[in-house]
Amino acid sequence: MQTKVPIIIAVVFGIFAFLGIQQYLKSQQQRTQMTTVLVLKTERKKGEALRIEDIGEATIDAATAGKIRGLARPQDKGLYVGSRVAADMQPNDVLLDQSVEKNVSNVETFTFDTKLQDGERAISIDIEKGGSLTSFLRVGDRVDIIATLQVPDKTVRTITVPNQGPQTIEEFSYRPTTVYMFENVKVLAIGEDFVETPGINMARPRRSGGMQNITIAVTPREAQILTFAMRVGLREGGNLTDTAVFTLLLRKQTDPGTISPRTEVTYQDVLNLTELSRLQTERSDRMR
Repeated sequence: MQTKVPIIIAVVFGIFAFLGIQQYLKSQQQRTQMTTVLVLKTERKKGEALRIEDIGEATIDAATAGKIRGLARPQDKGLYVGSRVAADMQPNDVLLDQSVEKNVSNVETFTFDTKLQDGERAISIDIEKGGSLTSFLRVGDRVDIIATLQVPDKTVRTITVPNQGPQTIEEFSYRPTTVYMFENVKVLAIGEDFVETPGINMARPRRSGGMQNITIAVTPREAQILTFAMRVGLREGGNLTDTAVFTLLLRKQTDPGTISPRTEVTYQDVLNLTELSRLQTERSDRMR
């Protein structure tokens, strides 16, 4: 038995050493995680407008990036093009929200193509006021889009007609559903209001409502799906309206998460008390 004691001690120390190494490697991995930000490629003097060729990309430590307010991200490069720098900047200077002046675009010179990345398209959609961000949404925000519409269900019945034999009849019914369509969508304009300032311009007064449509950046395929939803629309009282009901959800600009899997929401989900209780439990756990 005495000869086994050193072996047991060695095994125990080996386990602790292994766990320690694993913890160290994990902390090192977290420390070396990198994120991409926008930087200046050329020198720009105070008041000079940024051109697309002036803006480059660099990688920095993710932990450090999380401590810097207003970091410019690659997906928002178009929001900075045309903005004037607030102070002299040198090559490799990190681009921040506060690096540029808070100027409103001139409607006569503004073009959306400077706000789009390659492969993006601009499309305008009407949004439903109730439950949407009419008072808080700003140009440069990131939103998720959900749509409520009536989905047709087809039923085929067979009936017997005297002197004609069996006949098939197609019957359609419509069920309301809400679908989570697209996430992390960039807002280009709110009605006829557009601002060159990247991100959220806190110095600008809040809107008091009355917004009816927004212009967003999407891919061609996403534009097709949105257009179909708008054109097919809702069935109300037997008549089709000209648009689906879109609702916007404001999201954190640095949040890359996505919803998976995508599911429809119907009456059954709203009335499913077990599911609602589970969701509330999850919420309570997050709040601890």
